Amino acid sequence: MHEIKNILIILILCSISTLPLIAQSEKEITKPIRIKYENISISNLLDSLNKKYQVDFSYDPNTIPTDSIISINEEGISIIELLGKTLSNTKIDTLGNQIIITNNFAKRKSVLSSKNLIVNGTVFSANTNKPISYANISILGKALGTISNAEGEFSLIIPDSLAHSTIVVSSLSYNQKRYLVPNSDTSIFVALREKFVQIKEIKIKNIKADEVIENCISAFNDNYINEPQTLKAFFRETIIQDGQYIDVAEAVLQIDKSEYSNSIDEERVKFIKGRKVKSETDVSVARLKLAGGPAVFAKLDVVKHRSFFNTNDKDTKYVYKHNGYIIEHDRLMYKISFKPIITEDNLYYEGEFIIDTESYALSSVKFAMTKRSLKNSADYLIKQHAKKIKSTPYFTEYRVNYRPINDKWILNNVRGELKIRMSDKRNKQSSEYHAVAELLISDATYNSEPLRNSESFKTHYILADEIKETDIAFWKDYNVITPDEDLENVFKKPISIYLVPNLKKPDKQPGF
Repeated sequence: MHEIKNILIILILCSISTLPLIAQSEKEITKPIRIKYENISISNLLDSLNKKYQVDFSYDPNTIPTDSIISINEEGISIIELLGKTLSNTKIDTLGNQIIITNNFAKRKSVLSSKNLIVNGTVFSANTNKPISYANISILGKALGTISNAEGEFSLIIPDSLAHSTIVVSSLSYNQKRYLVPNSDTSIFVALREKFVQIKEIKIKNIKADEVIENCISAFNDNYINEPQTLKAFFRETIIQDGQYIDVAEAVLQIDKSEYSNSIDEERVKFIKGRKVKSETDVSVARLKLAGGPAVFAKLDVVKHRSFFNTNDKDTKYVYKHNGYIIEHDRLMYKISFKPIITEDNLYYEGEFIIDTESYALSSVKFAMTKRSLKNSADYLIKQHAKKIKSTPYFTEYRVNYRPINDKWILNNVRGELKIRMSDKRNKQSSEYHAVAELLISDATYNSEPLRNSESFKTHYILADEIKETDIAFWKDYNVITPDEDLENVFKKPISIYLVPNLKKPDKQPGF
């Protein structure tokens, strides 16, 4: 109990200490200041104001002269007045300590000629200035959303009907930020602070890990949507050999999901359109393709399929441990680790749940094969294996994230990684392969017309083979995960590998 009380005290103290900072940063926008610069660009001026007064700016670099050089010597002028005087033909709006700069003419043209708005941005840590990977970017109260890439970059496509809604940017252990959706295309730079957030007073009791899991299972029907859904999704799979991209395929998908109370029905996935980038570069040792990616990853919804949960007293397969607390989605969360009771034969996974302390909703889960399973995983992961090639999987990691919409939670994104060493004994060659697949749920609606089985993407399909032609306008109307860098590619004869074999639960009881 002593440790739990200390955690609660820290949360309260930190949330109190942040209140004057927030209030102060809002006042800085209208507070008279003394400012003097000689020959400074407008972009550097905005950066300086951001660092000195903790004021955030949202603007499209294409609509204001960011490279223009100006000199300023003003006293008793507010930041709002300064920007209005410096930037002609602009409209200045505020949201808290955020200043939104839009071009009047560009705004009018955008509203009349486009059905979508595009908000580009970068998410980074205000404490370290390092990018924040896989941050959630969504519209408050809507299923629409995306995530940032490994460099913290994102692009969110928003129907113009949602102008003046609120963009929410959040990431594990960071304070979230909110932005007003503008009337025109905009770029924002989002600095999240690594501090505890202010949360309403809650009572924390010393609850056992098994009890947290039981409460989580009992609350499934309350926390998740119990009606069939149609999900709009983006999927990317990449294979990297010795640090170089050799294969990339992307697709827009439709995913049909039955109600969460039905854990038996599996998701059906329809391939809508996609793209792949190919090069003629020769690949040494082996040529790989990922099998079943979209179909397999759509089924990694551990809440719907009850993966890693002991569902009753006679089905005890995992042991749970309480690992403390963490902040996610501005909520206090339990960290509950899990391990299989037995690890012989088959494939087994271990990992950690993040569970809301109030609603007991599962917010995210990270898991990987146990060390013993990993040693024996080559036969499960690799098909069409050439006898002369030795394959050794040595790393797996999978993440499944959910996000709240009003009083419910929906699947947000799934990410999986697999690393394999391959050696050709006859030719004395070896290489390391890194396969990554990412699934992003960008929107959700209620399902009115379920997919037929004949339309479904099968688990033995190869995504790259299904993409016959690349759609030139692939990015136009869909929210996607922004690529980390320019992508290069691929090869000839494939060895099929399965990034995620079927999640198999331990089926034996311990001998005691």
